[in-house]
Amino acid sequence: MRHLAPPERPRPSAVASAPGGSREIGEPEIDTQVTFDGAGGWGDGMAPLGRWRHSPIRRAAAAAGLSAAILGAGAAMVPLDSTITSRGSVVPGHRGRIPDAPGGARVQAVLAADGAAVRAGQALVLLDSARAQADVDAIRARLREALLTQARLEAERDGTDTIALPEELRSSAAGIGAALEGQRHLMASHRQEVGNQAALLNGRITAIRDEIAGYQGENAAHRRRLALLADERAAIRTLLAKGLATRNQLLTLDDTVVGEHAAVIRNQTMIAQALSQIAATQLQLRDLPAARRKQVEDEMAANQTAIDDLRGQLRHAHEALDRTTIRAAESGTVFGLGKLAAGQVVRAGQTILTVMPKDGPVIVEARIPDGPVNVEPGQRATVRLLVAGTGAAPVAGKVVDVRDSDPSGALALVRIEGGPATAGIYPDAPAEVSIVTGTHTMLGVLLRPLEAQLGKWMGGGNGGNVGG
Repeated sequence: MRHLAPPERPRPSAVASAPGGSREIGEPEIDTQVTFDGAGGWGDGMAPLGRWRHSPIRRAAAAAGLSAAILGAGAAMVPLDSTITSRGSVVPGHRGRIPDAPGGARVQAVLAADGAAVRAGQALVLLDSARAQADVDAIRARLREALLTQARLEAERDGTDTIALPEELRSSAAGIGAALEGQRHLMASHRQEVGNQAALLNGRITAIRDEIAGYQGENAAHRRRLALLADERAAIRTLLAKGLATRNQLLTLDDTVVGEHAAVIRNQTMIAQALSQIAATQLQLRDLPAARRKQVEDEMAANQTAIDDLRGQLRHAHEALDRTTIRAAESGTVFGLGKLAAGQVVRAGQTILTVMPKDGPVIVEARIPDGPVNVEPGQRATVRLLVAGTGAAPVAGKVVDVRDSDPSGALALVRIEGGPATAGIYPDAPAEVSIVTGTHTMLGVLLRPLEAQLGKWMGGGNGGNVGG
């Protein structure tokens, strides 16, 4: 059997005597002679060392070290948020503005108290509406007259004696009696006018026929005279043959015959022209109802255009009238009414009140200084409302818009949901806004200087000498 000595271990200066030799204080007692049995194993002299390796203290220390290493590695890889924090203020909610009107408007009544809870659609301020109401009444009267005209034209087109009221006038039929009666008289006069035109055309036809009869009578007389002239001409020829008449007498008689024939032809031409006039007049008489119908349809088209235009004007007039009542666009708390009083004149476009929404989303505006950090819509944010009663607890939100304001920075609009944390807020209330602009890890922070140095080396062309 071969005896091998274990490697020498450095010993501290403080030693203690004990049976079997000196040892370090607190060190387990171990035999310094190790026996190798020659069969591939150590002898019993190594048993105390095995007991140390498998002792509970050593196992606990190893487990604690391993746990610390794992926790440290995990902590180094945990993502951390990069944030930018800025002071901001609550953006006012619904703003009640004065309608755009020349000279502004006069406050007629204030219907709610400053700081009162209001519901959506509730009337808060009444403005003087006399002018707007007068515009509505005037346009409504013109529209009513146009609608009645359209109903009368429809009756004329259809050839009926009854004017059917449109649906939108039936509810106010009692107030349009005089106007409706006027339309009836107008329809009767139009029909009388058409009858007069027909009578006139018939009279013209009768007159033309009388003219034709006159021409025909003249021609009958001319033909009788021609017959007499023919007999006279035959007698003169007989006398001329016996030498009892002259040739001039015969020529004169022939001229008379020619004149009579010309008169007959002229009268025949006049009769043909008269017959043509009768045909044209009869056609005009036959087309008289159709012509009147075409005229009525043209008037209806023009009147319908006027009706559509008047309806648009009435809609705008009603909108102007509605704007004289300032209402809450949403439920919440109203602010600014304490500065208003009946009779006060306010300028057009002026904001006279604001309503902060109840349990609704709140918009906070924060100025972000110009710098390398990018703030974009969609980024997470937290808001602390610095208002008494809110507890200044952070409220989660989200960036909904970023607006350029000036070269010094931008305005970020952060939306947070309403609830107990937003109770008691008011327009322009102060707030603290923190926007998450990115994430990082501790390991990344620790490695950032090394990455920067490597970037410098690589950029300087010495990348091949980094390991040297």
